[in-house]
Amino acid sequence: MLHVSSTPPCLLGDANLSQDINKSHTHLDTEDFSLWRDAGLLINDQGLLVPNNLVESDYFDDTAICNALIWLMSKLINFMAAADGVPTDAGMGWAGIPQSTLLDYWYHLRTQFQTWYDSLPATFKPSSRMEPTLAPGQLLRGENEALFPEVWYNIPMCASTMQAYHMGQILLFMNKPHESTQGRSTVCARLNSYQSVLAACQKHSREIVGISLAQSDEVVRVYSIQALFTAGQCLGSARERQVVLRLIRDVETDTGYATEYRARQLMEQWQWEAQQSTYIS
Repeated sequence: MLHVSSTPPCLLGDANLSQDINKSHTHLDTEDFSLWRDAGLLINDQGLLVPNNLVESDYFDDTAICNALIWLMSKLINFMAAADGVPTDAGMGWAGIPQSTLLDYWYHLRTQFQTWYDSLPATFKPSSRMEPTLAPGQLLRGENEALFPEVWYNIPMCASTMQAYHMGQILLFMNKPHESTQGRSTVCARLNSYQSVLAACQKHSREIVGISLAQSDEVVRVYSIQALFTAGQCLGSARERQVVLRLIRDVETDTGYATEYRARQLMEQWQWEAQQSTYIS
């Protein structure tokens, strides 16, 4: 089995999906359909996921649903690595491939992610959601959490899976090929495209933070670090960034799992001085 239902999907991601950190291909072959079918994935002969809601069964295998997300994220990471010109033994090279072909494959991946998301059973839906409030009194007291929703899940594995999904959506949007590089789109149209990508990434980033704010399960918190790190790169306001840093550092404080290196990487990318971290309560 690729994944067991008592642990988050990021356990496999530590060995496979985190290849994104090294800009290399995943260890598991995403085109080996028999491997993934053995893990419970419903993949048709065209290599597409069969939506769960089309399966003639009232029972949903949460493990297979998590493995399906791992498969999709693996395909995304391989696309990212191949598009950057990294050689691959799986025959997925993009050198000399027209921009339109890259874009078509990107839309194919996006459709597959949407198919996965649209067919999720109730266990992967939030059990409760508290929207952020921005009352003046809260802002004056520095209650930064009011910037984010709190998103609760009954099953810790499902919370971790959905954080991985939102991280995957950020990576997907950030690696969308340009519609055109030949001047057929206007500057205004290109700027609108960039702004829509940023808005989508920030929306998914806030969902990642919202899940972390609501969850207390230690395993979920440990495996939230990569998602929080990704989200932190998309958030622009100082108060939002402070919340992300606190969540990352609290994992190390409460569990002993080393996270400070991620906090420092974010601060370097934000070009923050070390003393700015003192604003975090």
